[in-house]
Amino acid sequence: MVHQSKQWRFGVEYVHSNNWNQVATPIEDAKSGWGSWVSYRYAPKYSVFLRYDTSNPSRRLNPSLEKDYIQAGWDWKATSYLTVAFVAKHKQQTSATIDRDANEFGVWTMWNF
Repeated sequence: MVHQSKQWRFGVEYVHSNNWNQVATPIEDAKSGWGSWVSYRYAPKYSVFLRYDTSNPSRRLNPSLEKDYIQAGWDWKATSYLTVAFVAKHKQQTSATIDRDANEFGVWTMWNF
């Protein structure tokens, strides 16, 4: 579901899959998760954005596994065909045997055709 106005854009999504096959094993698995994002354009060429996703990617085979993802950033529409974004990302993966965090910061570009 998405809503957009002149300055604001936001959306929410839910995913659920059941009985999908694994490549290395004949046992079927299931997954579910949801995500949301928001973007605010405060000037014609500038905006800030935030995204959050959470999922249970292996509900049958590894039910304690959870993944969370957060992304925040600022973007600049440099030209009609180029957008530049400064983004910070945080990923977290936890289960009964794993506790993993990753942080990332970078500059991304998008070419618009």
